[in-house]
Amino acid sequence: MEPTVPGLIDGPRVRRLPVSAQAQLGHVLELFRSSLGSALRDVILHGSAATSGFAPGRSDLDLLALVDTAALAMVPRRDDLRAIASDLAWAERAGLAAYAHANACRTLAYLRSGEILSRHEGLAWCTNQGVDSAHALVAALLELQRALDEDAP
Repeated sequence: MEPTVPGLIDGPRVRRLPVSAQAQLGHVLELFRSSLGSALRDVILHGSAATSGFAPGRSDLDLLALVDTAALAMVPRRDDLRAIASDLAWAERAGLAAYAHANACRTLAYLRSGEILSRHEGLAWCTNQGVDSAHALVAALLELQRALDEDAP
């Protein structure tokens, strides 16, 4: 069965994206199809590209691939932590303070409670926990390093 891809190939949300982003989406969809085959059930565009907040050169393309239960193995926690650390470091290097702060807050929530939150939910979580904005990024990076050290082979 060919997966359905609501809005991904020619929907109004995608038509508002720059041509280069549309091409990237098409390429990723082909990669999904070639690597997952019939296990791929659906691909959903979300994040800024789906909500008209996409900013070329700043935004990424968020996709959710729905697959049959046995199609993919769980991502090891250490790999998740490395990806989070890399994203925080990138935001800091790129000078995206608000993005880095929001991601630091969602990272703290994940490390302390296991919750996976959006950036906005992460900011609310930090506020409710009394974590001030000046310390959120430092605290997140320190806790990430500690978690990576604990997970070391």
